[in-house]
Amino acid sequence: MSRPMSTLEQSPTAKNAWEKSCYFEMDYTISEEASVYEAVQKFSAYDIGCLVTVTESGKQKDRYSLKG
Repeated sequence: MSRPMSTLEQSPTAKNAWEKSCYFEMDYTISEEASVYEAVQKFSAYDIGCLVTVTESGKQKDRYSLKG
């Protein structure tokens, strides 16, 4: 079995894979003013274990994760 040759420009990258994934459009951020209930809703809705908190201006502040 032969493997097709490709150039570096044609090689898929992690970014390409990410952009094609179903997770690309999800918003993994939550306001630092949001309630715990809102965070739990987002964890459950997206089936994820980590959210990034952001300030009112959109600046990243911290990261929260669920631990099982």
